[in-house]
Amino acid sequence: MSDTTDPAAEMQRLIDADWLQIDGGRLLHHATITHIEPDYETEWHGVRLDCGQRVEWACIPGILTRIGARRCAACCEINSYPTGKGSPINEHVCRAMIEAYETAIRERDMALEMHKIQFERANRIEAERDALRVELERPLLEGDDE
Repeated sequence: MSDTTDPAAEMQRLIDADWLQIDGGRLLHHATITHIEPDYETEWHGVRLDCGQRVEWACIPGILTRIGARRCAACCEINSYPTGKGSPINEHVCRAMIEAYETAIRERDMALEMHKIQFERANRIEAERDALRVELERPLLEGDDE
């Protein structure tokens, strides 16, 4: 997982890797959970799955389900994964896709942070320049009063 400190983002990343179990774990589904509480809850009510189903209950599956349950074909298609068995993180092709996505997210976040730093630096330099300009103009203005 990433080094993010946002518990909701971490939980969504876990869902992205392991998918969700509904109805006893016959199929694994994917969903973006919009109401993740910061205490790392692992089950949700009233979930809209990527395949369009709305279910009353979904949870992070246990180890046996993560290994043995089939992935929903519609959720696989929507997320560009091959159909298959087990959580995407447990299949080499899917894991490579997840890792590539996470790398892209990290690179984007680093670029955004660098942009923020450069923007703050430019603002600081501009403020310092403005303060210096005022300081340099003050003797001229004070000299006019004499």
